[in-house]
Amino acid sequence: MRVVSRVFAAFCATVIGLAASLWAQNAEFAAVAPTTGTLVFNFTITASSAVPKNGVVVCNANASVNETSGQNISQKATGIAILSGGKWLCKASMPYSWALATATSDKVFLNYSVEIDYALQVTATNGSTTVAVPVSLDKVNENLALISVPLNGATTTEAVSATI
Repeated sequence: MRVVSRVFAAFCATVIGLAASLWAQNAEFAAVAPTTGTLVFNFTITASSAVPKNGVVVCNANASVNETSGQNISQKATGIAILSGGKWLCKASMPYSWALATATSDKVFLNYSVEIDYALQVTATNGSTTVAVPVSLDKVNENLALISVPLNGATTTEAVSATI
């Protein structure tokens, strides 16, 4: 019984020590005032593929920051395009609030994807259930830019031209 008590006490001490260490690491990130702003991506898209009757053109914008402190942030914004004058126009707006310890020297990696999505209607062999299965007809991914972290509270606009 005595050995069990000592093993249990050692186990509890280890768990408490690990929890305290993790709490201290999270406290480092929590102590940083957030860097806030909005990234706005305005897309002009040329669709070389026909967009199906019930299809949509979707734009996705991504931003990521990798700090030397170990803090890694990744954020995504999505929009649905509208057809205007033979081009698809899409806006993806990304409000952000990032706990960056070194915001003045950090870089934000921007990339995007554009795709044509639609759904196929599938009926069960017994005819009792019908579901829509999403399908991506065409998709392009591309790196956009590497920018400095914008000033706190700023709105930064990126123009994107894409062909799918």
